[in-house]
Amino acid sequence: MTAGFSDTERRIDNIWKIEQRRLYLICQIGGWSLYAAYMGVLLAIQGSLTWRSVADVVFTTTCLMGLSHLYRKFVIRHKWLQLTFPRLLLRMLIASVVLSMLAIPIGMLSTLWFSPASFRFSLFELLGPLIAGTFIFMCWSLAYFLYHYVSSYGRSLKLEAKANEIELNRLRSQLNPHFLFNSLNTVKYLVDENPNKAKDSIHQLSNILRSSLMMGKKLLIPFEDEIDIVKDYLALEQTRFEERLQISYDIKGDLSSFKVPPMMIQTLVENGIKHGVAQLVDGGEIRIKAWRDEEVLYCNIYNSGYLNPTNIPNAGYGIKNTEQRLWLLFGGKATFEIQNQDGGVVASLKLPKWQEEKV
Repeated sequence: MTAGFSDTERRIDNIWKIEQRRLYLICQIGGWSLYAAYMGVLLAIQGSLTWRSVADVVFTTTCLMGLSHLYRKFVIRHKWLQLTFPRLLLRMLIASVVLSMLAIPIGMLSTLWFSPASFRFSLFELLGPLIAGTFIFMCWSLAYFLYHYVSSYGRSLKLEAKANEIELNRLRSQLNPHFLFNSLNTVKYLVDENPNKAKDSIHQLSNILRSSLMMGKKLLIPFEDEIDIVKDYLALEQTRFEERLQISYDIKGDLSSFKVPPMMIQTLVENGIKHGVAQLVDGGEIRIKAWRDEEVLYCNIYNSGYLNPTNIPNAGYGIKNTEQRLWLLFGGKATFEIQNQDGGVVASLKLPKWQEEKV
């Protein structure tokens, strides 16, 4: 899993860096172009818009853009992007003042070249450009660091989503050999005792495996499809247990809009048979009840066994797998509980309706 995640992480990281550089260039050129346009509008309002003044604005803006680009390289080299905002704020202010001081001689030089007649030098008159330059570069800094934090957060979400997907695939892949092993054991008991039933069971097993393979690449499947798999599996198990296994279903309402992780309910049913019904001399019962309450699906799987509360971690393979998959898919919005109730064990699922935009 680690190798797969590293490859995925590198691909996402490369795409993210390319998109980041492209967006930076667009914002850098676009932002300073707007500044140049603003200065041109001011010149037009003042009635001093000439080719010399335009050249002055273009040259000065180009130099300021170059300064900001060098500032970005300095920020990356000295790892300012890894600093917390309180530590970063003072650095941003000092850097803006320094950049403004560097911009003043550039502006003076541009004026000497393109508008020498309007050139005046006074230490007092430098205060205005210093304050204005500091404000401009401070705005640039805030915009740049804000973009960085937002884009980094988006990247971390993508990596987290991919890690969750890889973990879900791992958990789901564990179910297939586990399920197959138990199902083949069921067929094995019938080969000598009842060859005809064994043939029927093999046919049922092939149907179950075909369904599981078709759904193998999906994180979620319709609840009705999962119930169909459960029914096929219980029919297979009933061939083995005969009258020792009683089955009942209580599915209420239209549940077609709800989705569940594939093989999840089947695994809980299998767990109930292995650790509940199969341990009883006279067998027992499996009851499946499902209903909805607005946008929430409830599903209870009952078996006639007994659960030792101190031994829940070892009570079955499906418990830990179910908890992990629900957490990765739904977070805290889905719940899973298993407890002794009504003379048996009840595994209770509560699932919200899946929103496609979460995928």
